[in-house]
Amino acid sequence: MKRAWCLLAAVAVTICAVACGTRAPGETHRTPAPAGAGTRASAAAGPAGALAGSPLGDSFLMDLTWVSDRHGWALAAAPCGRELCPRLATTIDGGRTWTALPALPGWVGPNGTAGCARLGCVSQVRFATATVGYLFGPALFQTSDGGRSWRRVPGRPVEALEPSAGTVVRVVYDHTGCPGPCDRTMQETTAGSSAWHTVLRIPAAADAGSVAAQLVRQGASVLYVLLYGHVAGGAGQAHTAILHSTDGGATWQWLADPCPGAGLDEHDTSGMAAAPGGFAAVLCPPRSGTGTTFVRTSADNGSSWGPPRPVPGGTRDHLDLIAAANGAHLVLATGGETGEGPFRYELLASTDGGLHWSTRVTGTAQLDSRAPGSAFLGFEDARVGRWISDARDIWATGDSGLHWVRTAWGCCG
Repeated sequence: MKRAWCLLAAVAVTICAVACGTRAPGETHRTPAPAGAGTRASAAAGPAGALAGSPLGDSFLMDLTWVSDRHGWALAAAPCGRELCPRLATTIDGGRTWTALPALPGWVGPNGTAGCARLGCVSQVRFATATVGYLFGPALFQTSDGGRSWRRVPGRPVEALEPSAGTVVRVVYDHTGCPGPCDRTMQETTAGSSAWHTVLRIPAAADAGSVAAQLVRQGASVLYVLLYGHVAGGAGQAHTAILHSTDGGATWQWLADPCPGAGLDEHDTSGMAAAPGGFAAVLCPPRSGTGTTFVRTSADNGSSWGPPRPVPGGTRDHLDLIAAANGAHLVLATGGETGEGPFRYELLASTDGGLHWSTRVTGTAQLDSRAPGSAFLGFEDARVGRWISDARDIWATGDSGLHWVRTAWGCCG
């Protein structure tokens, strides 16, 4: 079963030289379809627009981060010779225009290679303020000038990192092989500070059977740490363990995997979203791939969960991402696909907390075997959200996920 958090563990591409910064002409063979082709998206949705072609037009989108509805950054992997190098662009008008920032440090490559150890490999980006940002996965770099310059932050490899309400939380690990990252520790800092302090040492019993960790934050107090189970290792290791705090990390509670079932009917949590007012939602695909995907929601920060709410249309085991604008508006989408050839992308939305679903976006795109994979779906507030459907396209909504507009990635002005 595919996991939505595939980019948290590693980016499966070849490594590249740190100073490359330019693309090799003619290496991208996919031409994005015209906006609206093969979709049910509305052109009236809002905050996205067309992008002009430029030196990053052949890059592969990897991740997005936003500090407001209009101010955000896009991390891309740009061809440089036969390899890929990380590049960053920023927007201050909600994605209508993008500006390429100076070449980034680090490489885009699989963890464990010599290049990662020497220069640092990265796969994700998060900004805590308009100036303070973090480039990570597994190396960590920090900026204090909006992404124009970066410094490497020494320390253990970083698996997940999320800012919220002026603080930044990260999950670091000592080594791999348990089967995933091992001996995890959660640490916290004030945005912009270089001093991290330990919030939680994740128990070895939970750590040993998990392949990846994810952080989900809501405001200053609510924090979830999801430890996704080793599906290939059998039923005993496949369930997701969830650590939860409602007091900013002062105390913690274990939550059992809210996706129920056993044997052929087993479901496992593959993604989680949170919204104000204690709301949380989890995505529950079938382990066997031959059942019905459903979601469960909570109104009390995960202490209790409502009944399974099936996603219509059969198995839907290809849906990997979940996001919540609020307690009523949920979206599910594909994400993280890698490989070669055509694939089908899709986004579904609910306006009643998952009771009913409708397909809002569907279409096909062409995978490029060099692309590291793209996995972002999120809301900046109760109305505005973004989704990366494939390595070339960003979708935006201005009405809590009901309508979406596509922007072909062709950065930058």
